[in-house]
Amino acid sequence: IRVSENNPVFSYKVNPDVLTSQTPPSAGLSPRRAFPTVQKKGRMPKVLICKFVRSLSQSSRSQKPTEFTQSMKIVVVGGVAGGASAAARARRLDENAEIVVLQSGPDVSFASCGMPYYIGGEISDRKNMAVQTPESLHDRLNLDIRVNTRVIKIDVASKTVTALHDGKEYNESYDNLVLAVGAEPFKPPIPGIDRPGLFSLRNLQDMDAIVEWINETN
Repeated sequence: IRVSENNPVFSYKVNPDVLTSQTPPSAGLSPRRAFPTVQKKGRMPKVLICKFVRSLSQSSRSQKPTEFTQSMKIVVVGGVAGGASAAARARRLDENAEIVVLQSGPDVSFASCGMPYYIGGEISDRKNMAVQTPESLHDRLNLDIRVNTRVIKIDVASKTVTALHDGKEYNESYDNLVLAVGAEPFKPPIPGIDRPGLFSLRNLQDMDAIVEWINETN
């Protein structure tokens, strides 16, 4: 693609793997992905890239709008910062997708930075620690949030995950799978690591345990 017939100093090639008839207009194409440089002698003006991508999007809408109506199913394993953010981003990119979030703990989203302030008494209401709830995420973004649900198996061949909730197992199918399982605090194997009064602070349950210990010892 020549940027200008009068000044052909840029030569770019459209990546067929990115810009195809199957690419939905809502995919949020990045100019860097859509225009991998084949021969570059200068900087391509961003406004020209944006105008070209916008024209492709408008062309796709006018020609075959029904190609993008088929919805997909996205399963996100894990919540809080990684999983909830991935689910919210997926919803913005696809309004018709079925999005299921499987969170092993009871909280899908909470204010981790505020936990020390709750322990110190500066935040008095524990409800303020919950940034979002399954109900609020469902109402705002139409997300299927399932807390206290642990994924114990992934079958890539059949595109299913096996989840455990209240002692019962069930299978959940997916078209796309996002793993955002997070981590656990590392406790070094040193003498006294398990003595009373030593805690790790990772989630709201750890926070509650610290507050309870403080109240009991005082």
